[in-house]
Amino acid sequence: MPGHIRFGLEAIKGVGGNMVDALIAERKKNGRYTSLFDMCKRIPTGSMNRKALEQLAYAGALDTFEIRRPQYFEPIDGTSNLLEKAVQYGNKIQLEKNSSQVSLFGASTGAVGGIQEPKVPAAEDWTLMEKLNFEKDVIGFFLSGHPLDTYKLEIKSFTSTGLVDIEKFKNKELRIAGIVTKKREGMTRKGNKFATFGLEDFSGAVELALFGDDFAKFRNYIEVNNMLFINAKYVPGFRDQNEFELKIVDIKFLADTVEKLSKRLCLDIPLNVIDDNLVFELEALFAANKGKCALEFNIVDRENRITVPLTSRTMMVQPGLELIQALETFDIEYQLK
Repeated sequence: MPGHIRFGLEAIKGVGGNMVDALIAERKKNGRYTSLFDMCKRIPTGSMNRKALEQLAYAGALDTFEIRRPQYFEPIDGTSNLLEKAVQYGNKIQLEKNSSQVSLFGASTGAVGGIQEPKVPAAEDWTLMEKLNFEKDVIGFFLSGHPLDTYKLEIKSFTSTGLVDIEKFKNKELRIAGIVTKKREGMTRKGNKFATFGLEDFSGAVELALFGDDFAKFRNYIEVNNMLFINAKYVPGFRDQNEFELKIVDIKFLADTVEKLSKRLCLDIPLNVIDDNLVFELEALFAANKGKCALEFNIVDRENRITVPLTSRTMMVQPGLELIQALETFDIEYQLK
C-alpha cells in the first residue's frame, strides 16, 4: 500500500514462523484485529508468547492498536507488563470457550465470560534514541526514523559528502557527520592504546580508527549514540598505499558544530505561491521556532527570471527538524549558510 512501510514479521528477531503463520491465517479467516486483546484471544494458545509480542512491539508492529510502545512494557502489578497480561487474558478466554464454562455475569463491556480485559497502564514516552535503538535491536536498522533527522538540514548544508560517496574524495579533505554505532578499544603490540568505531549517516557507514595522539585527543567523543561532525582526509593507508582510509583531523559534537556554523537560513519562495495564507503560516512557524539564525528570503519570479532578496530584521529561527518538515510541505527551497 502506498505510503506504508512493509517488513516481513518473521524477519524480526525472536518472532517465529509458527506465530506469523497463525497471525496471518486467523486474520484472513476472521478479519483484521481490532485491538491487542482481540488478537490475543483469537490466536491459538501456544502460538503466541510474551517474548515474541515484545519483539513485535519494539519493532512498531503493534502501533496500529494506538497504544504507545512504552505502555506495552509498563508493569501493571509490579511484575507483569501489559503484553504478558494480554497473553494470559487470551489464554483464559480460549480455555473458557473450549470448556464451554461461560459465566452468567460476563456481559459487561470489555469482559467475556466474566474475564475482564487488562487496563492499559500509563507510561512515560521513550526518547527518540530509545525508540530507534529498540527498532535496530530487533530489526537490524532504524525503521521509523533516523537519529540524525534532527540535523538533516545542517548535514546537507555543511558536510562535503555522504559516507556512501567518500571514494570521490581520494587525497582530499572532507567533512562528514554521523552517529557512532559501535566502539572498540584495544592495545597495539607496542602497548599503545587505540580505538576503532563505526560511523553511520543517512547513506551508509564507515569504520574509523584513532591511534597515538589522536586517541588521547578525541577518545571522549567516541561513545555509542554520540552524533559527530568530523573533519578528515581520505588518504592512502599506512600499511597498504592502494587502500584508502579516513585520517581524522578534528572531531566535534554535531550539535555544537552546527550551532556555530548555522548563521543564516535562506528561503527561495516562488512569487506565484505567495498569498495571505502562506504569509500567516510562515509567521506562525517562525514564531514557534525562534533561535539565533538569521532569516533571509529570495522572492523568485521564475517566469521573468527575477529574484528579489530580502532580510528579516525582527525574526530569527532555530533550524530544527520541526521547521524543516514544515518547510517541506510548502513549495519552498531552503539552505543554511
